[in-house]
Amino acid sequence: MVYDFDDSGGALNVPADRRVLECGCGALRAGVHFISHLEPDRYWGLDVDELSLRAAIQYEVPVNGLVHKRPRFLLTDSFEHARLPRGARAGGGGGVLAAL
Repeated sequence: MVYDFDDSGGALNVPADRRVLECGCGALRAGVHFISHLEPDRYWGLDVDELSLRAAIQYEVPVNGLVHKRPRFLLTDSFEHARLPRGARAGGGGGVLAAL
């Protein structure tokens, strides 16, 4: 199931026990909301930009108190499905979120 993130209302319609794969997660503008809402080990973020992922991992996750949620990240320049976690599939690119 694919969800478009709408940050205007602050409500998430993704069940907390689902897995979320964010393609093009960047520095987690939307990701922090999903990570905080989801159960631990349920968020995967992919991006092509190493600096954005470093900002997400080294700043956004700890500053927002999300280390205990254990989000996972993958630096990839091709969004290869072979490198994704077992059972994961991308719903599209450009910030599209897929709840698995």
